[in-house]
Amino acid sequence: MLPPEFQSIADEFRARFRALVIADADGEQLPDLLAAEERVVLLVREAGRGMLQDFVDVRAEQALARRDRCACGRRMEAQRRSVWERKTLLGAVSIRDPYTYCRVCGTSSRPLHAWLGTDRETWSLLAAEAAVDLATDESCAKAVDKLARHHPGVEMGRTTALRLLHHHGAHARAFI
Repeated sequence: MLPPEFQSIADEFRARFRALVIADADGEQLPDLLAAEERVVLLVREAGRGMLQDFVDVRAEQALARRDRCACGRRMEAQRRSVWERKTLLGAVSIRDPYTYCRVCGTSSRPLHAWLGTDRETWSLLAAEAAVDLATDESCAKAVDKLARHHPGVEMGRTTALRLLHHHGAHARAFI
């Protein structure tokens, strides 16, 4: 079930796709179900990745505009922005992470991390979960190949999948 604010967007996507199929009566653009499925997945992946990029860009500006006051009561100054990549199941997102600092008391902060709900991590939770699920059943080399097939655009090294699997295993062992 889609949230109400996304329902109109989904309805518009479907209406435009239906019009495309009707206009393609000869089946030149979409000759079969497989071609239609590939085009829809491509559209959803590209739209989703763009939406995630918009989310982090807007949140970065909001975090910078609402930066905290330090212990001495002054508003921390924006010093620089580091850029890092967050890899998701929809593709990579570039995050411009502001760093704030108070010259008086020396307090520093990364205000965007609270807005994103995460620290600087390369892999999203969903991408890491997909890799761990596949790596528990097969070798890591086969798992990353399958991950790339199931989620085009997600490229992960064998050692990264193994590292994520070991990290997950340590948490599971601690839980037990």
